[in-house]
Order: sequence, then C-alpha cells, then structure tokens
Amino acid sequence: MKKTVFLSVILICLSTIVCALILVKPSILFRNEGSIRVKGSVSKIVQSDRASWRADVQAADPIASKAYDKIQESKKVLFDFLKEQGLSVKDLSPTITLSQIYKRNDKGYTTDEISSYVYTLSISYRSDDIVLIEKLSNDVASLVQKGISVNSYPPQYFYSKLEELKLELMAKASENAKERAKLLVLGSGAKLGKVVSASQGVFQITKPLSNEISDYGVYDTSSVEKQITCVVTIQFAVE
Repeated sequence: MKKTVFLSVILICLSTIVCALILVKPSILFRNEGSIRVKGSVSKIVQSDRASWRADVQAADPIASKAYDKIQESKKVLFDFLKEQGLSVKDLSPTITLSQIYKRNDKGYTTDEISSYVYTLSISYRSDDIVLIEKLSNDVASLVQKGISVNSYPPQYFYSKLEELKLELMAKASENAKERAKLLVLGSGAKLGKVVSASQGVFQITKPLSNEISDYGVYDTSSVEKQITCVVTIQFAVE
C-alpha cells in the first residue's frame, strides 16, 4: 500500500514538473505520443561592416530652363563638397528627375496651370567606411548655408557576412533544441531518439535587446550594432 502511494506521489510530481515546463517554456511541446517537438533559439550581437547613404538636392523655378540651370549649379556645389570628403564622382549614382507644382484656385483646388518646375538630384553612396558615411550624413547639411536645398537621409547599416552567420546560428539553435528536449525527458525513464522532422524559422535582425519580431522576419538597418536571432523547430522521437 505504501509503495503504491509512493509511486502515485512520484507520478503526480513528474506531471506537475512537465506542466510547469510547458507553461514556463511554451517552446517545448508534445506533438503526439512517442515524439516531442521543441523550439531552439540562439542570438548573436554583430557590428555592421557596410553602410549606405542617400541625399536629395532640389531646385525650383517658374521657368523650366532656369530650374535646370539651378540644379546644375547645385550639383556642382554638392560634388565639390563630396570630393573634399575624399569621394570620387564615379562612386556615386546620381539621378535627376523633373516634377511640377500646380497652382490652386481661390477654393483651394489644383488647376492645370504650372506654378514652378522642380528638379531633384538624388545621389546614393555605399562604403565599408561607416565613419565616413556618418560624417557625410551630418556634414552635408552645411550646404544649406550656400543656398543649396539638400535633404540627407539617415545612413543604413548592413552586415555583409550574414549568410555565413546564418549557418552558424542554425547549428547552435539545433543544439539548443536538443538540450531542451533532453531536459524535458530527463527523469521520466524515456530516451531521446532520432530527429523526426525539423524546420527553420525566419531570422530576426534587430537592435540589441529589441523585442520586435515579424512573421516575415525583421531586418533593422538603422543601427550599427545588430542582434541576430535564429529559431528552429525540431521533432524528436521518444523511446
């Protein structure tokens, strides 16, 4: 009788532990009898090693030809500034577009009459020199003092060895899943068997300590330092 009571207490304790694990770690799930499905995850902090920068310069005038002359003058001032920073014109990707601003009538509705022609010069630049990119982004605003209408966009930062890192993180996430599965079956008398199925989740590339996630994956380009998280789901046989 005592032995039966003792065994019952052990079974109740084991059941309580398993339920607690499932509640505390919802990444551990029983899929069906004889197998267990576990999510493994791993994160790593990396420093971006490449950056890109973009800026727009605009010139407007009621006469199209004068607006064009103005944008060419602005282009010369901008390119002289960039050369002073050590850039070569061939490293840039300049484009010029034309748009129109239409007059409005007394009721505020847009008319067919053009009030001014606007030329926009857009440039973009990529470099491994992140310090240079940041300097360009900040210093180009000084051209306003020379009468240049310039809009500098925040730099975007990238990690060029991402594909190599993904393989490393997948291997570590798989090991993490295996360790979690081992802990779950530990003490139950069962033994972890072969892998039944495995799937890879999307990679989340975020700012460090960010809780931002997406079903399609996140790729934050606003921060130099990035946290890359990999999640895998593995189903193990339980013997």
